[in-house]
Amino acid sequence: RTRRVRGSLGALVLGYLGTRAQTTRTDARIVRRRVRASARRVAGMSRARWHADVNLKRPKEYWDYESLQVQWGEQDNYQVVCKVGRGKYSEVFEGVRMTDGSKVIIKILKPVKKKKIKREIKILMNLAGGTNIIQLLDIVRDPQSKTPSLIFEYVNNTDFRALYPTLTDYDVRYYIYELLKVGLDAR
Repeated sequence: RTRRVRGSLGALVLGYLGTRAQTTRTDARIVRRRVRASARRVAGMSRARWHADVNLKRPKEYWDYESLQVQWGEQDNYQVVCKVGRGKYSEVFEGVRMTDGSKVIIKILKPVKKKKIKREIKILMNLAGGTNIIQLLDIVRDPQSKTPSLIFEYVNNTDFRALYPTLTDYDVRYYIYELLKVGLDAR
């Protein structure tokens, strides 16, 4: 027996099973099998091969971002100059620190859960001072909208869309090596 699924939930099911699919007993068995396999993975909680116990070797303050008390800086110390980019969770601007006139990068975070913001701040704090890590200078928040912004050191760069086609095999190897150094420093 075959029946066609309609409506928004139907679209979700059809998207999961494949476009323009019809639900049949076989399809239902496939879905049940996938759900059971997913539940086993969650119940079994996979374990990383390397550094699975890294947080056990560190103090709780290192990894517990939920208890982080953010020390907010003064937003009026910075002025936006121009937009340089955007992402899913933020917009990025070039700015100036008013106290000394130095260039900075201002990452204005879009409204997301406080937990995600705290996690990003904690990771940046933990990586601070490491090889090839951009320095987090300040964390500020708009007093009215409570929108947080991260202030970073300014680094002159080239747009990746223009840079990537020019990279040689040796360049790619070098940059991968530099990324690996970051990972080694973070241990």
